[in-house]
Amino acid sequence: AVLERLSSIDHFVFDKTGTLTLGRPEATRLRAGTGSWRPLAAEAPELTPGERESLRRIGALERLSEHPAAAAVLGLCARAGIALDGQRVESGEVLPGLGMRGRVDGLAVAVGSADWLARNGTPIPGPLGPDAPHRADEGGLIYGVVEGSEPLTLATEDPLRPDAAE
Repeated sequence: AVLERLSSIDHFVFDKTGTLTLGRPEATRLRAGTGSWRPLAAEAPELTPGERESLRRIGALERLSEHPAAAAVLGLCARAGIALDGQRVESGEVLPGLGMRGRVDGLAVAVGSADWLARNGTPIPGPLGPDAPHRADEGGLIYGVVEGSEPLTLATEDPLRPDAAE
């Protein structure tokens, strides 16, 4: 009887995070300011000097967070060989569900959702553009702003588990 009922099912719903995926989002694409989206290589992604400096400060602040988005940023810093040890994090505040803000090396740094950053007067890039990997309301986007630098937007993906196809 159970097998007969299975034949009438045409949709399965999964809670994929950690079940079908690794549960560890990775930064896969980057956009500086309002520029085009660029893919990030799995090993040693190419970044401009300005992007490296911003990620160095954003990463230093994100070390204070346990959020999966922080892990994606820290993973990108590690892949790109960006050392975070020399950064002076003067303050840091985690705002659950919104983002975080603080001061790193004397500069204001904020990381979070576009809505939260905009509500707090932090400049963020304009529309995501037709080449965006995600819609703004889908999640998977991390916005990072360092005082005096071009804002960065990272797109993340949670890779499938190797045994997910089984």
